[in-house]
Amino acid sequence: MNSRDRQIGGLLSGLLCIGVLALSGCLEFDKPTQVAVPMDFRPTETSSVGLTNEPPNTPIFVAEAIDERRDTSKLGENQENAQPIPILAAQRQKPGDLVRDAVKSELSRQGYNVVESADAARNTITIRLTRFWVIETGTYDAEIRAKVEVLDKSGKIIWSGTAVGVARNWGQSHKAENYSQVFSNAGLKFADNLVSIPAFQKALCTP
Repeated sequence: MNSRDRQIGGLLSGLLCIGVLALSGCLEFDKPTQVAVPMDFRPTETSSVGLTNEPPNTPIFVAEAIDERRDTSKLGENQENAQPIPILAAQRQKPGDLVRDAVKSELSRQGYNVVESADAARNTITIRLTRFWVIETGTYDAEIRAKVEVLDKSGKIIWSGTAVGVARNWGQSHKAENYSQVFSNAGLKFADNLVSIPAFQKALCTP
């Protein structure tokens, strides 16, 4: 190889290095500093729970969920890189609303008489959210956990317990719709697991 070829080779190598560095910088620059996720309940999976007995016509109210998580400022992290990217709820939206909507949807699907006010209900379901979290590392993994109580008309607790829902989705990184989807599917699993508890079903039948 003569000196001219060496010079050209060196120039091409330098340009290649510059291009790689520029591309890496662009990719790094394109990463969001945070992802805001809509809290709409829109699952892509379907419920697999079926009741053995026909539900009663007892009017049931699902109260607004109370967020008792230790850190309510975020919903999870993208951990694909050294610096995690926080996942937040979209502005003026709350994770408890998604969980409440999931429970209302599943109860209605099963044939329960879900009403829109506590005054019209005989029994009330309360939800205290203790975990609502997603981690993205190549897959989206979400977990929802909450304490649930069923109260009669006088406010007496007739059932209490815990329900959990987990889900895993695949999709392009940093996409709000993918986070929303995995939370919705976890909400569906949460509601399915709750409604399938025999003692919970029995409490909903309490006159």
